[in-house]
Amino acid sequence: MKKTKKKTLSSKCDSKLSACVEPELKELIADIENEIKTAQHLDPNNTVDFEEGQNRVDIGRHICIELGVKQLAIPLAAVLEAGEHLRVQPLPLLPDWITGISNIRGEIISVVNLNLFFDTKSAPPRTPHMPRLPVDTKPYLIVHNDDMKIAITVDRILATRPLYSLTTKESKEEVQKKDMLSKYFSGQAFYEEENVQKEIFLFALDKFLSSSNLHDFSTA
Repeated sequence: MKKTKKKTLSSKCDSKLSACVEPELKELIADIENEIKTAQHLDPNNTVDFEEGQNRVDIGRHICIELGVKQLAIPLAAVLEAGEHLRVQPLPLLPDWITGISNIRGEIISVVNLNLFFDTKSAPPRTPHMPRLPVDTKPYLIVHNDDMKIAITVDRILATRPLYSLTTKESKEEVQKKDMLSKYFSGQAFYEEENVQKEIFLFALDKFLSSSNLHDFSTA
């Protein structure tokens, strides 16, 4: 059977930025890379039920990221690589949220700026007179589904955490989908930190990778 090539974003035909890297990011990236190698053999949709009567459902390890003022979680098994920054070559005639392309170990990967894609406030828009020069991006993840693989840039990579959902607890008020980003939430999850239960939004990665916005600029 002929292997189907995953789609990538392409062109229809900045002054140089320095990545803001926290001192702990290098060590965190190294830990995440080791976890990714293990998680690539797992089903990202797999869940494990607890014993009857318990209200926690384990939904596996996720990479937790920060985008604007929101914290989001992406299944670890859907992430191929995490890094501090990418050297990106911009392309003409593409939306601003497509930062450009990057050569990662001989493979050309399209780079999407999630701040610009979702119009969050932490990434200022580029004005028409600003040049499209090679740039260093913020921390990035290479993510994929069955037919698309891209790099996404985020404000911060926070940690990898085992998350769980609560099946019997009364659900909190549904998230008001007032902005574009909230339309890509697939639910809420929880984790424990210093004996405190904390909440995080699950990012609907497959919905994002299958969105018409991306596929309008993709080639087979």
